[in-house]
Formats: sequence, C-alpha cells, structure tokens
Amino acid sequence: MWKTRTVRRPRWPDHQGLAAKGEGRGPFCGFAIEVGESPDFASYEEFRRRVLADSALEIVDLERGRVRYRSATGATVAMTWGDTLSEFQIERNGVLHDWAEHGRYVWREAGRGEDGLIFQRRGEPGGTLIVNAGGRTFRGTLSTDGVYRFENR
Repeated sequence: MWKTRTVRRPRWPDHQGLAAKGEGRGPFCGFAIEVGESPDFASYEEFRRRVLADSALEIVDLERGRVRYRSATGATVAMTWGDTLSEFQIERNGVLHDWAEHGRYVWREAGRGEDGLIFQRRGEPGGTLIVNAGGRTFRGTLSTDGVYRFENR
C-alpha cells in the first residue's frame, strides 16, 4: 500500500513534488517515473498509451535492493542497492556502469581547487558549483534563501 501526498515548498510556489511512503515491503521503497518527448512519441496520448502498455517495473529481487525498469521505448535501467559505492550498481540497457571510468570525468581532482574540471566546496552554505570545460567556466550559486544565480565565462 502506497500513501502519496503533495508536498509544497514555499520558496518554489509553482512547483509540486510527490512524497510516498511504502508499507509492508521491507527495507526498500521507491518509485519510477518516465519522461518522453518527440520524436519518440507523436503526442501525449501516444506516450500515455505506450507507457501503460509497454513499461514495466520489475521488483522480484526487491529484498536484495534490486529493481529494473523497462521504458515504453524498450530502454532499461536497473539498480542494485549497496552500502558502499563499490557495492552500488547501475545498469543501463544491460551494461554495468563503470564507477572508476565515471570518476575520471566527474569527480574533481584532489588539490586542483576551482581550476579543476568540477569543483564544489563541501559544507558551503547554499553552495557554489564550478565547471571548467572547453576553455569556458560555468559558476552556479544557490543562496540560502533559495535563489539560484549562474554565470558563464
């Protein structure tokens, strides 16, 4: 049994989120959402029809923390929960995600600071994200009052 409620955030009055709490399903709980656009779908009606007919969420291994989702287009994504990054697994269309390869491009290099590929100071109120790529810099800052400002240099 799933209980769903609408959650309103005062800083973003035009946005709506859903919260759910699973009951009686063990230690794991979650949801799946599919987003579609053209050219995959000619209309919203086609998207809705195909999602209802062709999408599937497989939870046969939920006790182990494993789920698999097949989209209306046939693409799949699977996740297996792990207490550490090396135990946590993500598969896309049957191919296991390589965290080491991922880290080479995403996680900042130790000691590089703001001139690294991606940098975010931990514990900074609000937070600033800096991305350096292709000779350009993106800097986005979320203030503590919920305002996001960014610049491209």
